[in-house]
Amino acid sequence: MKKITSALLCIALLPCTLLASCGKQSEEARFGMGVYSYYSSADDATEEKDGSAAVLHTVAAVFTDKNGRIIDIDLDAAECIGEYNVHGSFTEKDKFATKKELGDSYGMAKYGTDRDDNGKVLEWDEQAEAFENIAKGKTLDEIKALVSGSYGTEEVIKAGCTIAVSDFVKAIEKAFANAQVYTEHADEVELGIVSVQSDCKNASEEADGVNNIETYFAAALKDHDDKVVAMELDSAEAQIKFDMHGKALTDTSAAITTKNELGADYGMAKYGTDTNGDGKILEWFEQADVFKSYCKGKTAEQIAGLIYKDGYALPDIQAAGCTIYISDMAKAAVKAAE
Repeated sequence: MKKITSALLCIALLPCTLLASCGKQSEEARFGMGVYSYYSSADDATEEKDGSAAVLHTVAAVFTDKNGRIIDIDLDAAECIGEYNVHGSFTEKDKFATKKELGDSYGMAKYGTDRDDNGKVLEWDEQAEAFENIAKGKTLDEIKALVSGSYGTEEVIKAGCTIAVSDFVKAIEKAFANAQVYTEHADEVELGIVSVQSDCKNASEEADGVNNIETYFAAALKDHDDKVVAMELDSAEAQIKFDMHGKALTDTSAAITTKNELGADYGMAKYGTDTNGDGKILEWFEQADVFKSYCKGKTAEQIAGLIYKDGYALPDIQAAGCTIYISDMAKAAVKAAE
């Protein structure tokens, strides 16, 4: 877990003439999360090998000062691969891990390209951290200037980040666009990502098969006691489709839009069920807003306690309007708060 003190950040990022206002920095600080997603591949199944399609989610959480300079940033990516065979059956997967969670087992250090000719290749998580370190203290325009084509400039490559960074920047742009002002004192941001299979179906004569992968994203803004100052939540569904013979049917050009981005178009208010009996159904993003309000001021352990034994929220949270199944979203929130 990274830990950065506000005092050190102020010294590193602000001119001497502004040091006097360092204690009030949080009054104009902003915090946001951005998700950039797309289908990266789709292949037919064969007798020798299962077919698959992959979706790549790149996620950024940013905490900026009043001048739009990054105080803290966290980056991660989830590459979710849905598989199926020549018999039209989807493959169940026990676990999806993000690239940071994979660490050394991701294999970039072993199989990557030495673009800076220094005789070594850093692992993916180390390269992401290198880019995070370069991004700190910079504005969005300065970060966008770090990209040359899909890769980073010489400054980025010499720092050890030799992977394509354009997806990082696109996620960071979204995070800046979504950022809101928070007045409470805070020290750092951290991400939590959870991906699960849901409502998957084998192909039949009546319908195509689908290996549906739903990913939940959480970003926590935390204080020095590891209590959540603010939480951001979102989710995206990837529908990986195939026919009875394992032929890939996923449209890799299709846009992947998060539930927050869909807003009222997600349709929960229109088609959902009024389970708390208050005569109304909140849209998905509104229900997520209810839950994240209960995360404020809590530790990871306390957030875990907001999940009722059936995977739904505690009764008082349901009464406030968050009646959706929250287990996986809450697990992402717990990861972010840890």
